[in-house]
Amino acid sequence: MRVWLGEHAFIDYPAVDASNAAWFEAAMRRQFRACRVTNDPDPAVGTVAVAGST
Repeated sequence: MRVWLGEHAFIDYPAVDASNAAWFEAAMRRQFRACRVTNDPDPAVGTVAVAGST
């Protein structure tokens, strides 16, 4: 999750899970209404296999 001022990210929050990132994103949207807020998956993390999934 990042908060941007123009082309500069001034908050970069690597959330542990998607629900935590979504909560933080909503909070930052309320706090920084004039700034762009993005919530994209971290490509460096990759995917984690869940037991029982195929």
